[in-house]
Amino acid sequence: MDEMIDDQYCLNYLKELLKTLSCEDPVQQHRIPREVMWNLPSDIACEWEYESIEFFIRILADDHVISRDMEEKFHEICDHFEKASAKGTQYYDPMIWTIEGFVKHPFWKNQRKSARQLLDALEKIQL
Repeated sequence: MDEMIDDQYCLNYLKELLKTLSCEDPVQQHRIPREVMWNLPSDIACEWEYESIEFFIRILADDHVISRDMEEKFHEICDHFEKASAKGTQYYDPMIWTIEGFVKHPFWKNQRKSARQLLDALEKIQL
């Protein structure tokens, strides 16, 4: 394995991902250039494709840094994004993918809450 990809690197990467999702919408919007704001909901959701973050989760799980419950919480967040996407169609609501939906829709409020809870758990990990 690459010497740069250790437990601390993986933990920091996942914490940053959670910080972006967990902060309230004004903070999220402030982090994004206005020119790409229209695509903010999709941009955030794209970061949560499980296949994209599984590598980091797997390292921490295999090294017993995160619990099985934490691993499942990551999967739940990703799964909710997939089910709410147009390709998932299970919970698809076009309003979720608008800036207004990003601010007001219960989907985003629930995703932020889940991310905050998981981030709180990761913040307690000492390496």
